[in-house]
Amino acid sequence: MSEGVTEIAAERWVREHPDVSRETYVSLQQLTEELKKWSRAINLVSRGDLARLWSRHVADSLGLLSLTRSAKLWMDIGSGGGFPALPLAIVSRETSPDLAFVLVEADQRKAAFLRQIAHRLHLNVRVEAARIEDLPPISPCLISARAWASVAEALSWTENHHAPCTVFAFPKGPNWPVELTAASERWHMRYQAERHAMLPNSYMLIIRDVQRADDSGIGGADRKRR
Repeated sequence: MSEGVTEIAAERWVREHPDVSRETYVSLQQLTEELKKWSRAINLVSRGDLARLWSRHVADSLGLLSLTRSAKLWMDIGSGGGFPALPLAIVSRETSPDLAFVLVEADQRKAAFLRQIAHRLHLNVRVEAARIEDLPPISPCLISARAWASVAEALSWTENHHAPCTVFAFPKGPNWPVELTAASERWHMRYQAERHAMLPNSYMLIIRDVQRADDSGIGGADRKRR
């Protein structure tokens, strides 16, 4: 999603973002350094992405920053290396201090990384080392997922956590209409797709007012992954 954007340009865009203070920028640097260190032992991001963390991951994550203004509880699914949640939590530490994050990551080693970063950077973050369908209902204001599942799968696997006010945020590439069309076969929803401010192939797919298209529960079986 960062094709055509250099690492230097992406880092400059983050550093000069109006919501990124000097302290926040230093914390984002610490995140990238720790991620590289931990990636020697566990696969937090692909090996090829370690040389483009700012363009591929940090800048892309901050495309969702405007949504932090109105949310009080943000749940991120399949957090992995912490994107988009950790950069958002780092910036929100100053801009939206009441916003809490729940990061759901079933891999115990990745969950350990997320906990250490959250503790070190004093983030308002709780890490759940479990699969999303095994957690009791959380009903957050906002649910995000990045490179974790298709839109249809994400809506199904998080169904127990939907609330009437829940907004879904999915960073996607240019093929997002294909996923949305598939999801529309099972779900009614309102959506908007916003192009990232500086990444030409990155889109923020925002979904609201989600309701299952068939009240008989068709597709309910796929709420449990095989």
